[in-house]
Amino acid sequence: MILQNYIRNIKTNKNKGLTLIESIISLLILMIIFVPLLASFSTASKVTVAARQSLYASNLAANVMETVKILGIDRVALQFYGSNADFILGEGVTDFDEDLSSGVSSSVKLDGEGHQVFDSSRKTQPYIYWMTGVQQGTGTYDVTITFGSAAYTSAATPTPGLTPGPIPTPELLPNDYKYADLSAFNSVSTALINPKISGTDYDYLAKAYFMDLHKSYYYDEWTAACDVVNIANDKIYSEYEKACDAAIAAGNPTPTMLPVAALPTQKPYLNDTTLNKKITRTTTIEISKVTDNLGGNPKYNLNSYVSYTLNNIEGVCANPTNNSELTRSYIGFCDNVKNTSLDSVFLMYSPFVSETDFTQVKVKIVNQTSDDFDIYLVLQAPVGTAFPSDLPVETSGLADTLRLHSQAGLSVSGIGAAISNSAGASDRLLTELNPEQARIYDVTIHVYESGSSFTKLLDTLTSTVVSE
Repeated sequence: MILQNYIRNIKTNKNKGLTLIESIISLLILMIIFVPLLASFSTASKVTVAARQSLYASNLAANVMETVKILGIDRVALQFYGSNADFILGEGVTDFDEDLSSGVSSSVKLDGEGHQVFDSSRKTQPYIYWMTGVQQGTGTYDVTITFGSAAYTSAATPTPGLTPGPIPTPELLPNDYKYADLSAFNSVSTALINPKISGTDYDYLAKAYFMDLHKSYYYDEWTAACDVVNIANDKIYSEYEKACDAAIAAGNPTPTMLPVAALPTQKPYLNDTTLNKKITRTTTIEISKVTDNLGGNPKYNLNSYVSYTLNNIEGVCANPTNNSELTRSYIGFCDNVKNTSLDSVFLMYSPFVSETDFTQVKVKIVNQTSDDFDIYLVLQAPVGTAFPSDLPVETSGLADTLRLHSQAGLSVSGIGAAISNSAGASDRLLTELNPEQARIYDVTIHVYESGSSFTKLLDTLTSTVVSE
């Protein structure tokens, strides 16, 4: 209403000049119109700057990650103990260092010759590095790089195997194992047997197979018992129906039906723990000599397979009361491999089900030649696991031709064989974790606004790298 009166006054006084009040009101109207427009322009400008900053931060995180993957953790660590001139993780870096605030020691140490080398002895504590003033596009940022292996020291559930069955027991990941360093041995005459690399979890397949047999027997037994009850009940139903028909025909009341039997209850299945305790796993190594069909030259023939024996399970074994057994074998991971030269055999040996069940496993070694061999039983137990004192080993063939080495105590039966446990340098190679060989790390890149004291996070990028 006021605005309408104001416009009307302007029309009626168009030949008169604008008064001061009219000028002020005009300015107010213009401000009401243009101030929001100016604010929107300012907001749009800020959004554009923030989007550009976010894009630069994302690109910077990706660039740093690619550089980290190329360098590996060892050379990344050395970058933070070099000079600005040699620094290649970011452009225009003003400062950089390793974060030792958690009390960890430096990730770089001096070797025997005084050279800087990466210290890979840290297990679960992460390696953290920071750098400031990193340039990307028209922006400047602060960045942290975190290497962590803790995620790979816990159990993970593997993909079920080929045989249908229950979800398998959690399986350990690569960083959990103690490895043998094979670099000290002649690759030409050293054979490596590793059932795990076949890609098949034989423990899971065997347990699933025996469990299926056990369940099938109990189910078949239950259905047979149900059939007996149903046949008896059907007879009662049939006789009752006849009696009713006769009573109706004679005009008499219908009789009362005899009671029928209830269906039997199925026996409960054995749980995994009970079943595991009744399974014995045997890993067999067979060494023989054969004649090469092509050149007619003798060669060593190496064969290995794993067998699982089920003991004293009702219905599955032929006669459980006499401790009858049922055996299932798996082959293919080392199937009659021919070697021109052979003096050492490594069996990468992991526990059955868990490290607490070594009483259920044994190794069988058959040497059908007159040659001497070093047999290394490399237990791939989790890092820090105390090894059992008596791993059963059964040897056969020619006497005094085998020298056995292992981190664990061995209980040997059969032919005479020399036993060595951590006495020589070769045995120590079995017990020492070599974390520089294919160690897996989670890598996280954090990009912060420059000068925010690593508080204003702009972008995060996580990936997995393998340190060779």
